[in-house]
Amino acid sequence: MSSHIICYGKNSGTGDLEPLQSNAAAGGGGDATAANQTTQITKLGEIDTALDTIDGVLDNSLIKQTAIDTKLATIETDIEATNTALTTIDGVLDNSLIKQTAIDTKLATIDGVLDSSLIKQTSIDTKLGTIETDIEATNTKLGTIETDIEATNTALGTIDGVLDATLVKITANETLLTAIDSDTNDIKTAVELLDNAVDGVNNYLNVNLNVDGTDITSNTGNVGATTPRVCIATNDIPIALVNTNLVALETSLTSMEAKMDTDNAVYDAMETHLGEIEGAVEVIESCVDGTNLKVAIQSGNGNETARLNIDTGSSELADDELTSSIDCSAFSEIAITFPTTQTDMELNLFVKGSTSSGGTYNTFATMGRKELKSFTGMGGGGTDTYVWGTGSDQRNSTFIPCIYPHIKIENKSGTNFAASDNIRIIGK
Repeated sequence: MSSHIICYGKNSGTGDLEPLQSNAAAGGGGDATAANQTTQITKLGEIDTALDTIDGVLDNSLIKQTAIDTKLATIETDIEATNTALTTIDGVLDNSLIKQTAIDTKLATIDGVLDSSLIKQTSIDTKLGTIETDIEATNTKLGTIETDIEATNTALGTIDGVLDATLVKITANETLLTAIDSDTNDIKTAVELLDNAVDGVNNYLNVNLNVDGTDITSNTGNVGATTPRVCIATNDIPIALVNTNLVALETSLTSMEAKMDTDNAVYDAMETHLGEIEGAVEVIESCVDGTNLKVAIQSGNGNETARLNIDTGSSELADDELTSSIDCSAFSEIAITFPTTQTDMELNLFVKGSTSSGGTYNTFATMGRKELKSFTGMGGGGTDTYVWGTGSDQRNSTFIPCIYPHIKIENKSGTNFAASDNIRIIGK
């Protein structure tokens, strides 16, 4: 006695389950084999159901992706954000496809095993158990995918709401801009009319005088209906009196003209005096050197002396500092003094001269410390002030020959000289 056993395998071309026929002798485990085949059929049915579920989920995903594509076509500004979300979804679907490919591989293996031998049914059961576990994991992941898709749809709904509100505001702004454009056009028309009324050469406003709807003439006074006239009521203004007053006004103007001639003579004298004042001011300006006034002193024996100042430019004459040039071309002899708080008697300052203000300056004298501690009138005014000066006198500066017309003072002592006042030059 024999039994007819029907087994199913997956068609590699269509992907459908198709029956496989095999004859087996009665007894000898035939019932167990039938049970195993029934189990296999059940599991393959579950696999097919799972695949249908996956296909349905993928169909739903495709529908939602189509809706997403439609929204993305409308929302151009959010393409990048939506593409990012779709990329995430695509990655999840790729993972699902990988697991589906793994399932297909395992089903092909199962089909090959069934085609080869019924002995490997136990191995097939084990593999189907593994497949079931994978399917459950796949279903879990598909559930996660569906949740992500729903969340994406919610986010897209929110974005759509925001864009709808933005569209409302854009529409309102467009209406406002249309009104503004209309107002601007009216303003432009008014400005053009005003511009047409302005003389472009002299910037005069062209105004047409109009009386009772008729423009008046702009000729030289030719008699005509549109020639403007001035009408004076004889009972309001006595014309004879006006003429009398005009004669009196003419007499007054003649008298004023004579007085103006007299005033012009006075103005000429004032102009002469102003010229003399201007000459005196120019003489005074010639006596000013920068902010210092050059004063010539006439002594009893007829010798003239003058004092010049050299500003150190700061509160000290620093080491290696060379002062600005001062013109001593009017002097044949000079005496130089410098009030300072420097106490070192061994230090000297150098007097340098040049034939021109911008030429080379050569040392021709030195300035040493005098024993005088207070130099009245030179800005010292205290026991801590010492005076450096020219000449051999140990207490006062003395005159030395001024062999150069331009003088500078240089500090080459190796230390700074704290200034109590400007450097003074007395020349004669």
